[in-house]
Amino acid sequence: GRDRANPSGVILSSSMMLRHVGEREAGQRVEDALAAVLADGHDVTQDLRGPGDERSAVGTRRMAEAVAERLRGAR
Repeated sequence: GRDRANPSGVILSSSMMLRHVGEREAGQRVEDALAAVLADGHDVTQDLRGPGDERSAVGTRRMAEAVAERLRGAR
């Protein structure tokens, strides 16, 4: 309930489940969206910030929303 947890594990698990049920393309899209958010580095939780990165970290919800936005093609 602190909005601090890194949601990557849950998001990757959903990607794996989609592949397991035969939705390979959807699973890949989820993984690609997460990879894009991580590569951008803007909307990530504190544990994903590198040493010396002075940008503000976001919470769990915002990072998950950033992945969803990538899935929708909003960014």
